[in-house]
Amino acid sequence: MSCTLASQAQQRDFVIQGKFSESIIPKKVYMQYASGGATRVDSTSLVNGSFTFKGKVDDPVPARIFLDYSQKGFGDMENRKDVRVVYLEPLTIRVEATDSLKRAKVLGSKLNDDFKKYMAMSDSLNEVVMDLRRVGAKDATIRANFRSHMSKLEANNVTAFKKYVSDNPTSFFSIDALTYLVNNRVNPAEVEALFEGISADLRSSTAGMQMKRTLHFDKLTGVGNPILDFTQNDVNNKAVSTKDYRGKYLLIDFWASWCGPCRAENPALVKAYEAYRDNGFEILGVSLDDANKRDAWIKAIADDKLTWTQVSDLKGWKNEASALYGIRSIPSNFLIDPDGKIIARNLRGMQVQEKLKEIFNK
Repeated sequence: MSCTLASQAQQRDFVIQGKFSESIIPKKVYMQYASGGATRVDSTSLVNGSFTFKGKVDDPVPARIFLDYSQKGFGDMENRKDVRVVYLEPLTIRVEATDSLKRAKVLGSKLNDDFKKYMAMSDSLNEVVMDLRRVGAKDATIRANFRSHMSKLEANNVTAFKKYVSDNPTSFFSIDALTYLVNNRVNPAEVEALFEGISADLRSSTAGMQMKRTLHFDKLTGVGNPILDFTQNDVNNKAVSTKDYRGKYLLIDFWASWCGPCRAENPALVKAYEAYRDNGFEILGVSLDDANKRDAWIKAIADDKLTWTQVSDLKGWKNEASALYGIRSIPSNFLIDPDGKIIARNLRGMQVQEKLKEIFNK
């Protein structure tokens, strides 16, 4: 998981019309989705088995629809057992169910037809991974070679997502498939070639423009490229430059005190720093906190026992170092070698220590 920068675009009207059989008892329906950079939760009554939601969205966004089985409201987890994801777009979409939301039909939307096909492919790939995990839990031989097996599965998944993009140049979910390829560190030039093969309308959509931006910064900050140097002030308002770290291995870590996934990564970074700082390894934390979160930033550093240097211009998502690197989600990190060259990106958990072990045990 990560914390992500939201985008703004012109919003247009959508309508969701639902029709349920009388066997579905709940009288209230909830819908959760993102709009205008914020999360919305709407509710409506189920009258004679029917309901209607109306609203505005910019580009297509996924909405989760819940029924209030427990009659305890949206926050009750019992209501999350029967849920249907429907992509909202500016037209009228029908949702018809006879016994449950999970098996509901979504009609009147090619986008949701595409979503069903895309999820069938994605779910089948995930199921193979889950099967490996289940077998590995019982088989010591599989556990011993787990990483090798996972690498093969990941390679197969990459191939499948590449094929999806090639075979579906007009599908909105080709952008999702490209995102998967980017996140799995497929060569940016190869991803860019696939991106250029999708439809012009898709490339010019908000999601398409975001992908274009991602690919641009991937080329600038890809493995093998030189570091993009910057200077920001530390917690004592002393200027710190990435140039100060030449001759050392440096992990530039973009995070924020309010970012749960970032905080969850910190224990692994602490272990890596303790294990390899004497070998010439350093970390430079770059916070995307803003000025009114300065105290929270300082407290998070202390609470998480982050003993390396921390800097920030306290401009939130407009942090100038973040903009330089094209950061749209955190945590994000870049491992730099002593000559100032990027040698790894977005290492998670134990991957930091594994990479450092590979470097220092040569």
